[in-house]
Order: sequence, then structure tokens, then C-alpha cells
Amino acid sequence: MVSRLAVHATVYRAALRFFGHWYQSVCAQSDHDFDVWLSLDGVTEREVFDIIGQPPHVTWRVGPPNATPSAVRQDALAAMVEAYDGIVAADIDDVMLPSRVVAARAALDDADVTGCALDIMDESGRDIGIVFVPPADLRLDTMLPRWNVFGFSNVVWRTDMLRRCLPIPAACRLFDWLLTTRAWSLGARLAFDRTPRMRYRQYGSNTAAVLPPFTDEQVRVATSRVLAHYDCVLESTWSLAEPYRTQVADARDRCRVFAAAVASPERLASYVRALNSLPPRYIWWWSVANPQLEDLWKS
Repeated sequence: MVSRLAVHATVYRAALRFFGHWYQSVCAQSDHDFDVWLSLDGVTEREVFDIIGQPPHVTWRVGPPNATPSAVRQDALAAMVEAYDGIVAADIDDVMLPSRVVAARAALDDADVTGCALDIMDESGRDIGIVFVPPADLRLDTMLPRWNVFGFSNVVWRTDMLRRCLPIPAACRLFDWLLTTRAWSLGARLAFDRTPRMRYRQYGSNTAAVLPPFTDEQVRVATSRVLAHYDCVLESTWSLAEPYRTQVADARDRCRVFAAAVASPERLASYVRALNSLPPRYIWWWSVANPQLEDLWKS
């Protein structure tokens, strides 16, 4: 059983209004044997104290001026992997259900990286009755070149694996997907807990929309972010081993073909209409280069 466990989150201005609710959920965990680390990204300790008071047992990391979100997290993770056996990653605009930490601790006995299902809620915190979870027929190892279910809102890492996957490039926006891709290439044991342990807030500032109907702009932005992710993975000095590198390179080639096709507003609109007619899969980046619609963009 893992003994030293920490919960990490980054406090940033766009989600500050949700922070109090998130922190309450941390305090409501059924397992209290963990440390809390909070990285401050453009937010002061005083602003945090105004919301939750002055918590007695928090380790603070202050991001340097103008640091990217990835650099802020790299700063904390590089320190945490030397002090803990496992790290539970969470987002302050989401809510941790009471079993999150106890389930994460148990998961680390059997896997290096474990994601958990999330109940999706709207901006106000109302549960909308949809669960973020990969389809049962989708293999985690073959999924990763195209899609992701391991976010920094719903994952727990064994630090002996996470240490091998660092550092995060400062310009990499989808650092959660990057780190899991690196772990996959190292032969990590990947697992997914299909019981919801988090509540996932969907609103305008989400990095990746998962709820249809998708808009043309959402698909355009998502495509740009996925292409940038592939560049981060493939052009970093941290190099994937074969055959993993080839699989990611092939996925990038597919995405480039897709991006070129939907550069046409008419073709993008046609694709989005068809996408919104499919039975949805509630996973990250499913809206980009959907293989069920290849006849619309691969010709």
C-alpha cells in the first residue's frame, strides 16, 4: 500500500470563483492521510485566504511571473516526485467526490497511471446525468495516439513512473496527454476506474469540450490544440521509443489531413453536422478527425 500521498492542484484566476467548492471537497475526503500542494498561477496567497481562510497544512508553490501553465506544474511536480509515492492530480474548477483519494491510493497498488470516471456538471454545478468514461470496447493503450482520458483532473500517478516522464516542455498546453503518452511508451501499467470519483464542470473556459452539440469553432480550436500536442510529443528532446513514436506520428499525419480538409468552412460545417448526429463518446478530443466520418474529410 502506498504510504506517502499528495493532492496537487493549480489555483488560477479564471477558475478562482470555483476554488472554495473544490477545497471543501478536499476536506470532505474519506481518507485524510495526504498532503495538499497548491501552485499559484497569477494568484496571491491573500486571494486564496480570502476564500478558504488560512489552511494549516498546505505546501505552496508560486509560479514565476509570465510562466506558462505547464511550467507552473513542472515546478511543483519536480519537487513532489522526490517526496511522495503517489500524486493525485485535480482541477479547482471540478469537485472531488469523497472516495477520490481512498480509491486513488488503492489503484496505485496495481497501476502506474489510473484515471477515474467523472460525473459531468454544468457551470453552476448541476449534475447533467452524463458520465465521462471511455467506451468499454476502447483499449487504453491503442486509444492514446488519438484520444485521452487521463487528465490532470482525474488521474493518480505513481511517482516512480512520473519522474521518468518529466520534464514538461514549457510551451506544451496538453501536458496531461503528453505525460501519459510518455508513460505509455515506457510500458506503464495504465488503468481506468469506471466509478465516478470526480465531478467535471463544463463551461466556456474548458480546454476541451466533450458535450455535443459541438460548434465549428470548438472543432477548429480543438484541432489546433491536438496538432500542437503531437508536435510537443514528437519534437521534444524526450523521445518516444518505437513503435510508439510511429503510432503518434501516424496520428499526427491523419490530423494534418483533417485540418487541411476542414480549413474549408463549408467542409467544416458539413463535418460538424455529421459529428453532432453520431452517438457521442464522452472523452477528450473525440471531436477531432473522427474515424467514423473519414469519408467527409479524408477524400
